[in-house]
Amino acid sequence: MIFDIQIFTLGLSLLALICINILLGSINAIIHKDFDKIKLIQGSIKGVIICVSFIGCYFIGVLNPDIIVINANGQDINLLTAINVIILSGYIWYGKEVLIKLANFINVDIVNK
Repeated sequence: MIFDIQIFTLGLSLLALICINILLGSINAIIHKDFDKIKLIQGSIKGVIICVSFIGCYFIGVLNPDIIVINANGQDINLLTAINVIILSGYIWYGKEVLIKLANFINVDIVNK
């Protein structure tokens, strides 16, 4: 079994960004007196499901590295590589969301493209 420490740290970082995003969203809602406990619970459940799904797919990809799951423009991609790309994409997306929320806390405008 192959264990990639880089993807592990990226996955932990993604988990941290998801938690920070939920925390900042909750604090912002409390400040604006718009806190919704159901929304917090749903966001937390979504975060847990995302993390568990990534972990499961990662280990399935490690166990079956030769099975091609995607053919993108003639390039064959196995499950492990696809999960690495998706984890990186999630990291970028949640990182952007956290930065936007932090900037809103200190009243800085960010151009959202």
